[in-house]
Amino acid sequence: MEYNWLVYLSNHYISMITPNVSDVKESLIKDIIEKKRKASDVATILRVSIRTIQKWICRYKYDGIQGLMRSKP
Repeated sequence: MEYNWLVYLSNHYISMITPNVSDVKESLIKDIIEKKRKASDVATILRVSIRTIQKWICRYKYDGIQGLMRSKP
């Protein structure tokens, strides 16, 4: 039983120090909108297509941070 508690604590700690993916997306999408970064640079950083970046920008403009949340389980 002690092992399970340690696993829980380590997973909880990791989730505390790991940035939320949607927060990272939001930050990078804001940089594109504010012309601080190029969409192609962000696509390269995140290893996604320019089309994906364009979709994220549209979703962010329409729904804000909620638009960047994962829709798939």
